[in-house]
Amino acid sequence: GIVQSIRRTNNPTVQWNDIDPEERLIFDTAVDSAVFGPVFKVIRKYKNITVQLQGATPEMQSANTTHMCDAVTVVTLKNNKEYVIEWNGGIDCTRTKGQESLLLPIQAQLFHHEVDLTQLHVGGQQRVVADGHVLPLDSNGVHTYWRARHPTTKDLRDLPTIRMTSSIGWDPSKLSCLANIHRKNWTHDYDTSTITSTTRRQEHVVSTLDALPKILKP
Repeated sequence: GIVQSIRRTNNPTVQWNDIDPEERLIFDTAVDSAVFGPVFKVIRKYKNITVQLQGATPEMQSANTTHMCDAVTVVTLKNNKEYVIEWNGGIDCTRTKGQESLLLPIQAQLFHHEVDLTQLHVGGQQRVVADGHVLPLDSNGVHTYWRARHPTTKDLRDLPTIRMTSSIGWDPSKLSCLANIHRKNWTHDYDTSTITSTTRRQEHVVSTLDALPKILKP
């Protein structure tokens, strides 16, 4: 009755339809890199790049370090079709029990795949289109995600494989300058009244365009 209503209001949650956290591949625009949980199999580890996980506050910092890696998983769609998904440049949390996986959509978009996270109930297409394959996304009303499982040797041999991201090491800092240029162009924020500012703008554009192929190249 009234008590239950108050509790629901003060503690709003979304339903996951009994999907185990480890099975969730959530598309998350708020992370700097993908996070690979136990459903992923590491295929390449960047031993020279060590990562210490941090949360939104200083208390949410892990004492442990891990590595960046490339990994694969098996995505199971609503129509029971399955695909091996290869995702490069993520944080290796494959040994962390209960860890859900987080996918950074811009990595796939930079690799020229269509990622529409706008959900069906608000007029979106809620899907990924990659290499001619249409992969619908699941939704719990708030989050868009795929359901996944750890791949077997047979899966890697027999299932169609889609490479979702570039094989070039993921470095989000290289995109900051590009985003800044587009923002300033859009808001007409560049001061082009002096030679100095015009030259500086040109230097920004040249350096960014020079770095961009290194991000997008397979």
